Amino acid sequence: MEKALFESEKNYESLFNNTQVGLFRATISDGKLIECSRLLATMLGYKSRTECIKDYILDEHYLDQDTKKKYLEKMNKKGGVDNFETEITRNDGTPLWVNLSARILPEKDFIEGAIIDITDHKKSQEILKTLQISLRAEKHKIEKVLSIDQKMSSILDLNHLVDFVIKKSTEILISEKCSLMLLDEDSKELVIKGSIGLDENVIKETRLKYGEGISGRVAVEGSPLLVTNIENDIKYSRKSQPQYKTKSFMIAPIKVHGKLVGVVNVTDKKPMINKRVQFNEIDLKILCSIVRQASIAIENANYYRHLEFLSTSDSITDLFNHRYFIKRLDHEMHRLNRYKRPLSLLMFDIDNFKAYNDSYGHLEGDRLLKEFGTVFKKELRSVDIVCRYAGDEFVAILPETNSREAQVVGEKIIKATKSLKTKSKISLSVGVAECSGNITSRRDLIMRADQALYKAKKEGKNRVCKLTE
Repeated sequence: MEKALFESEKNYESLFNNTQVGLFRATISDGKLIECSRLLATMLGYKSRTECIKDYILDEHYLDQDTKKKYLEKMNKKGGVDNFETEITRNDGTPLWVNLSARILPEKDFIEGAIIDITDHKKSQEILKTLQISLRAEKHKIEKVLSIDQKMSSILDLNHLVDFVIKKSTEILISEKCSLMLLDEDSKELVIKGSIGLDENVIKETRLKYGEGISGRVAVEGSPLLVTNIENDIKYSRKSQPQYKTKSFMIAPIKVHGKLVGVVNVTDKKPMINKRVQFNEIDLKILCSIVRQASIAIENANYYRHLEFLSTSDSITDLFNHRYFIKRLDHEMHRLNRYKRPLSLLMFDIDNFKAYNDSYGHLEGDRLLKEFGTVFKKELRSVDIVCRYAGDEFVAILPETNSREAQVVGEKIIKATKSLKTKSKISLSVGVAECSGNITSRRDLIMRADQALYKAKKEGKNRVCKLTE
C-alpha cells in the first residue's frame, strides 16, 4: 500500500513538474505562492522552485495595478478566470506575456491555476500587425502612384511639373526631404530645380558634376540607388550628416530616351508608430515608377517649352519676349508667396543706344542687341529667366536670390559687357528690386526695378542701383 502511494505521489510530482504548463497554488489572502511547478519557476526567472515559492505572485509580478484589479474582480465574481491574457514581469524585470487560468478554493484559502508563456505568440502578433499596417500603406502608395499619372502628363510647365513631382514623392514615400536635380546642358552640372525640406543655401550652392557626390555617381551609372544605412553601406559608407534625421535614402535617375536629364533624391523617411524606419525595396520601386512617369512628363514639358519658345521669343536676341516675361514673373511670384523664398528682378538698359543706332544703322544696332543677349545668357544661371523687355531694355527674373545677391549679379554682367567689340564706347545701367516688404504685385516689382534703373541713369549710368527701403 505504501509502495503504491509512493509511486502515485512520484507520478503526480513528475506530471506536476514536467508538464508544459506552469502550475501554481497561492493563498487568496496575500497571493503568496505555496507551490509551483519547475516550469513556472523557470518562466518567472528563478533558479529553483524553492526560490520561487518565497514570492508573492500578485504583488511581485504584475506590471500595473489596474490589471491586477481586473484579475481579482473576475476571480471574485466568477470564482475563477479562463484564458486571461496579461503582461507580467519576470524576476529580472523583463516583460512576460502569459495566458492565465485559475480557480478559487475558498474553503482552503487557495487559488490554483495554470500559466502558459505566450510571449512569442504576442511578438508574432505584433509583427503581423506591423506587417498588415505596412502592406496597407504600400497598397495605398501604389494606388496613389497610379492616380497621379494622368495629372502629371497634363502639366506642361516645367517648374509646375517639378513642384508636383517633389510634392507627390514626399507624400507617397512618406519622407521629409526630397529634391529634383536637372542637368544643366551648358555646364554639365546637376542643379537643384526644386525641393522640399532643404536649406536655402544648399539649394543655391549645390552644383554637382558627373561622378561628384552620390547623386553625381548615380547620374553616371544610370541605376537607382537604395541605401538603408549610409554608415555601413559597402559602396558609399560614410558618417551620417547632421542635417539628416535618418541614415537611409534613395536616388533615382531621370532619363528621356536613355539620356540622363536629372535625378530625384529622397531622404528622411517619416517614423511609423513613433519609430524611425528605413526605405525598402518597395519604396525604391515606387520612386522608380514616379520617375518613369516624370521622365515622360518632362519630355512633354520640354517639347511644349520649345514650341512656346518659338512663340514667346524675341527674333533678334533669341531671348524670351515681353509676353513670356509677364507670364513667368506671375508664376515666380506665386511660388514666392507659397514657399516664402527670395525673388529679385534686374532691369537693364543699354546706355546711349539710340545714338549708337542712329550712327551705325539698324543692322549694327540689332547685332549689338544680340551680343548683349548672349552675355546675359552666359552670365546668368539656368534657373534665371532673361527677356527682352522693350527696345534696348532687358529684364532678368532671379529666383532664390535676394537684392544683395542680385546686385552682385548685375555688377558681374556690367563687367562682362565691357569686353564686347563695339564701334564706339557702350555701357549698361542696371536697376535691382527684390519682392519683399510692401511689394505685393507684379506691377509693384516692375515699377521698383524701373525706379532703380532710373536712379542708375541719373547717377551717371554704367552702374547698378537699388532703392533703399
